[in-house]
Amino acid sequence: MADPSGRTFLFSLVNAHGRPVKLRLKAGHHDKALYLNGGGPGFGGGSDLRLMSRGRPANKEDGCSVFPYSYELDRAAEAAAGLPPIPFAHDNTLLVGDDGQGHRLVEFAAAEIEMYQL
Repeated sequence: MADPSGRTFLFSLVNAHGRPVKLRLKAGHHDKALYLNGGGPGFGGGSDLRLMSRGRPANKEDGCSVFPYSYELDRAAEAAAGLPPIPFAHDNTLLVGDDGQGHRLVEFAAAEIEMYQL
């Protein structure tokens, strides 16, 4: 689903950097804000964040992340808030962590995912 306003964002409360981060939709990616696949919602054209049930119970969602593709760290908002810069803003540590093996695609088990419409 497209977001012509460009206001769609992802937010991570817990990550390897020890503080919340906001990830904005990149310019030119408004048509890739959100999509629905057979197993659940996805965010970003390159699966920045994707949930998949894979036949598991509803409370045991699986997911994967290939970050960044359509979303990026909002560095301007970070600086305006007086937050220290994050040195590695182009890896999965902002969303789901690192698998420790250098893979770009990281699978994860989600304890909690919340979606809101503002």
